[in-house]
Amino acid sequence: MGKVKADNLASELNKILESYGDSVTENMQDAVKAAAKKGAQALNSEASTKFGTVKAQDKKYAGSWKAKTESKGYYSTAVIYSDKPGLPHLLEYGHALKGGGRSGFVPGREHIKPVEDKLVEEFEQAIRKGAEQ
Repeated sequence: MGKVKADNLASELNKILESYGDSVTENMQDAVKAAAKKGAQALNSEASTKFGTVKAQDKKYAGSWKAKTESKGYYSTAVIYSDKPGLPHLLEYGHALKGGGRSGFVPGREHIKPVEDKLVEEFEQAIRKGAEQ
């Protein structure tokens, strides 16, 4: 960097901090995209092992997980969703039988929460690893 005059110190510091901010933002965006993609793949895989052999409609559920990412400035967001609205909740937490009344309850099969926990841990590690570089 060399010598910096006192008059230029503020602008030089601003350039350094801006460069660092851009680097951190790029790292965060990459981590968000990777985590979203990996999460959707993991949910497709998990759902196919839990529900893939029961009925044809369950096989469709197993492939219904998608990831959507969006970046604006310094912010990145990701949403992992199923294109079968309402079904993930019913399968995760259970539901009453179709006939209603006191005829019974179908217990849930936890398949979203374990993937979420693992994904959060891996995302945090990716952010820390990127910050170290």
